[in-house]
Amino acid sequence: MDGVVKTSILTAISAITVYAGLFLYLNGGDNENTKKKNTKNKKKKNKLKTTSILNTSSSSSSSSSSSSSSSSSSSSSRSSSDDLDIPYGSSNSINSENNNSRNKFFDGEDDDSHEISTSSSSDDFTQNSPRTLQDHLKILKSDDLSNLMAIKKLDSVHVLLSIVSYSESLALLSYLNSLSIVVDSLNSLLALEMISANQNTLIRQLGLLLGNLLQYPENHKKIMETRFIPTLVNLINDDDAERSDFSLFCLFNLSSNEECGTEIILSQGIKEIISLLESKKANISLKKQCLHILLNMYLESKNLREMISSENEQLINVLKIIKQTQKNDLSELASKILQIDTDHQNLINTNDFNDKTIKPLYIDEEDEEDDE
Repeated sequence: MDGVVKTSILTAISAITVYAGLFLYLNGGDNENTKKKNTKNKKKKNKLKTTSILNTSSSSSSSSSSSSSSSSSSSSSRSSSDDLDIPYGSSNSINSENNNSRNKFFDGEDDDSHEISTSSSSDDFTQNSPRTLQDHLKILKSDDLSNLMAIKKLDSVHVLLSIVSYSESLALLSYLNSLSIVVDSLNSLLALEMISANQNTLIRQLGLLLGNLLQYPENHKKIMETRFIPTLVNLINDDDAERSDFSLFCLFNLSSNEECGTEIILSQGIKEIISLLESKKANISLKKQCLHILLNMYLESKNLREMISSENEQLINVLKIIKQTQKNDLSELASKILQIDTDHQNLINTNDFNDKTIKPLYIDEEDEEDDE
């Protein structure tokens, strides 16, 4: 009996120990997981503390070292910054920015310093402002005829006028087809019924630019293709003296070309010149330009001389009056033109006389048969 009791007690004890062992095993695993998590969090906190300590120590050490060595290295740092064109003290600002960005990173803040800002008005202005000849010509090519755009086009015309005096730039502008762009702009503005003061100034400046472009011989053929010469002829007696001035400037540069001179005559250019020479309102400079145009065409070719003098007796009479009454450059120019016209008429008369007096040296076959 005693043996049975002992065995039962032992089995109960062993069962209790097994259950206790299982309970401790399960609770012990959970405790280990929590311990691992706690150790990881402690490690992260320790890292953050060490990095902040390093940053503060590096900044303090750099500040102390810089303060201690400022008296000895100030001259060398200034000379090196002058040689490299770097503002004095910029390296310190760069280091401070790097430290700030580092601190922001470890503090968990977002760093957007890499993004480019396009909101400033100065950047927009520099991006939109013209920088090359193509940019200025693109502005002139715009169909916008508003007053504000006229001001912008005026700026571009002034830039082109400042460089057009160089022969190399004339060739380049001709290659960029600038003449047709200027002519199209003039046609668009002249077609407007109401013109503002800025638009009127733009017309004058474009006409002046066109006259300079026509100094380049390659542009003479291009102006013929645009059929703009009749428009220039119509502007000779315009109420605006400056429009008349730039039209005569353009025609003067064209009058040394026979084809362009022919187009001027066919566009009633001689008639417009006569009316300006007879006008009492026109100033002497405009009349002088008219006489230079006539002189160029008289000197250019025989065909132009015949086209001018054959049907324009009124022009000869006007030139004679200018020669007799004016005592300035106009009289000299008029006398030169009259002398060339007189020589031309004498040559024609002598040729006609020779054609009439010289008999043919051949005998017709019909006359020979009659003699037989």
